[in-house]
Amino acid sequence: MRRAIKVWGAIMKDGTSITEDTDNVVSVTCHPDRSVTTTDQNNEQKIWEGEWISYNPRYN
Repeated sequence: MRRAIKVWGAIMKDGTSITEDTDNVVSVTCHPDRSVTTTDQNNEQKIWEGEWISYNPRYN
């Protein structure tokens, strides 16, 4: 992966699942450094701890 991409959801290394159904999450972004950020309804971003191991892309 060369750039951050918007995804439907991500699975973290610890088994946590982050999706657009997670508390007030509007957008999920996976980054090349294996971090995940989410944006909520107030347009505030949150950086999640850990690394993603898998994601479900918006466009196949």
